[in-house]
Amino acid sequence: MKDFVFIITYGRSGSTLLQGILNSIKGYKITGENENGLYLLFKFDQTRAQSLANYYTCMQNFNIQKQQNPWWNEVNVTQLRDDLRQIITHMIDPDNEAETLGFKEIRYTSIKDLEDYLDWMYALLGCRFIFLTRNLDDVLKSEWHKNNPEGDCKSIMQFEERIKKYMTMHENQQWYHITYEQITQGDLKGLFKFLGKRYNATKIKRVLATPHGYKTDGKVKTS
Repeated sequence: MKDFVFIITYGRSGSTLLQGILNSIKGYKITGENENGLYLLFKFDQTRAQSLANYYTCMQNFNIQKQQNPWWNEVNVTQLRDDLRQIITHMIDPDNEAETLGFKEIRYTSIKDLEDYLDWMYALLGCRFIFLTRNLDDVLKSEWHKNNPEGDCKSIMQFEERIKKYMTMHENQQWYHITYEQITQGDLKGLFKFLGKRYNATKIKRVLATPHGYKTDGKVKTS
């Protein structure tokens, strides 16, 4: 079975650089953003589980069977979740090349049921979370936030508070918090210890010296 590691963060936090660092580890394949694709699978799983519960409730309370039941549903939730694991694995690693899979995503600040979503990810995949944050003043300097700096500031602060609370309440899970400032300073030994991998300073130095991000007017932006 594959291992999973996910970068949980927001835009302009240095997530692409962290993605590059993780991909320098042998056997790792951490892909880029997918427009919250995994969240859609979470909602799909929720709806299937709810419709199955409705089916059994109607069957038990009113003795309405199968085709006569408005929630007729024969989905096997256990099998469905096995299928979802296979879909996620294939989405990240279609050629079955890597041992540890994951992706980075920045679209978490607007998710109202974030805690439920993270719980679902952990239960389904047994994954590890890397929570990435950055000095907020530096984040808001980005052109991405020029149209709504106050609103973006509020949503990021709320996200960070929710994550802080989540980490406190889920000490049994495997998570690690790191900052952009730690990454750029090469303070990564704690991260590698968390991952159970050997820290190679020479390799990391090469990664940090390589531009990561998207290009605007020919200039690489750290994302």
